[in-house]
Amino acid sequence: MVNGESRNWIRLLIGIKNFYAAFGAWPARVYVHPFFVEALRQIMKPGEFERLNAKIELVPEADATFRFEDGEGRSYDYGREGVVENFPKPDALAWMNVSWPDYHD
Repeated sequence: MVNGESRNWIRLLIGIKNFYAAFGAWPARVYVHPFFVEALRQIMKPGEFERLNAKIELVPEADATFRFEDGEGRSYDYGREGVVENFPKPDALAWMNVSWPDYHD
């Protein structure tokens, strides 16, 4: 697993892709640590945090495990379920319409 600054961003992307692979739809929300939400607000380019949060609601939760949900009651928990093997790789960045944040790994 990655150990640099971008590790939670990578978990977010992997989780979005795994949700899509499992259900054929994009998630509506993800439960993440509050510090990650604040870090993204500060590190993303102007307007990109708002675009990201318009696509997938970032829900701050103290014990979050990168749990993804949609409006249909489907969920995928990256922290508990891990990575799906051999899944299609949809372009989560293109779907969110954002660029890679300026991490200093």
